[in-house]
Amino acid sequence: MTARTPFLTVATVLAALMVVGCANDYKVRHTTAVTNMTRITTRATPEFMPEVSPDGQKVAFVGLTKTQEGRRNNFDIWVTEPYKKLYQYMRATDNECNDYSPVWGPKGRVIVFDSHRTRRSSIWEKPSDGIGGARQVTGEDLYTDYVTPDLSVNGDFCYVALPERNPVRGIFDVALLPFSLVGGALEFMWSNWITGMPVIDAARVEGRYVLDNHIWTRDYSGGNARELCVGVTPKWSPDGSKIVFASKGTKTDFDIWTIDKNGANLRQLTSHPAQDIQPTWSPDGKRIAFSSNRAASWFERTFGDQNYDIWVMNAQGGSLIQLTNYSKFEGHPSWSIDGDIYFHSYGGFFLKNWDIWRMTPSLPGPEPQ
Repeated sequence: MTARTPFLTVATVLAALMVVGCANDYKVRHTTAVTNMTRITTRATPEFMPEVSPDGQKVAFVGLTKTQEGRRNNFDIWVTEPYKKLYQYMRATDNECNDYSPVWGPKGRVIVFDSHRTRRSSIWEKPSDGIGGARQVTGEDLYTDYVTPDLSVNGDFCYVALPERNPVRGIFDVALLPFSLVGGALEFMWSNWITGMPVIDAARVEGRYVLDNHIWTRDYSGGNARELCVGVTPKWSPDGSKIVFASKGTKTDFDIWTIDKNGANLRQLTSHPAQDIQPTWSPDGKRIAFSSNRAASWFERTFGDQNYDIWVMNAQGGSLIQLTNYSKFEGHPSWSIDGDIYFHSYGGFFLKNWDIWRMTPSLPGPEPQ
């Protein structure tokens, strides 16, 4: 065996895997509870974290910005109008730091998002037409990497923050959902050394969070900050009276919970050995959609095949319906006023070609009360 043989072997394996990954023009499968499925973004770059506007006509999402001016590639907030025949993408933010977790203001005039423009994540806002500068809504008082803000119909914020100052982070402070060490290492190598693309933050996209994150609320003006409970990815109910979120509670897996705006009536809606994450409300507040790997096998959940699907249940818990059944990751559902659900999904092995999809659930009536 020559000295070049190991290199050639590795190169051959990588090339073969590249072909498999790039050739995977996947199609998300759905269950009988879905009437149609449409892929909204089709670019070669990753798009994820969709949020539909209040009027249902636009979708904000996180997308990769590739520049030719020597600036590193980074993630910005983009907007598309999915009902137009020719999809067009408008970049709403343009900054060298990564922007994540877009949400719309009550009338769709601003987009609020999570950005690393300071030394830690903080909440920012910018006009949704992309014109004008971004304004920092919170200072450096959150002390977390995962703010995931949301804005209620009344203009109140809910977000994630840590209760203590300058926390020390270590490997045992992070709650990892099952993921593949080998696949993760290969994807990291592929993203950095071969494509030059930044590594997609799996912690934000796939549900990897610091254990002691807390849900907070505050006025739009910045006053009346209130710590509610332990949890991540909070979402206001349509009337602004409740918050749905994911939390481990006293268990080792995430479940879906709700709590009133004033901190009362903490209630656990799901209880399953799988991971239930990233919940959102239906426009009428009667149902909750979320992402879960409860349909995955024990082997997939244990060894990290990331088989997550979109599920829906009534707002009190129960009456669960599985909407997607693809073998990869579907998550971050956003429920439009017209009844459609937007979500992100990926296919392929290396690049995790995240795209935004839309589906129309055909749910049994009458609606749960």
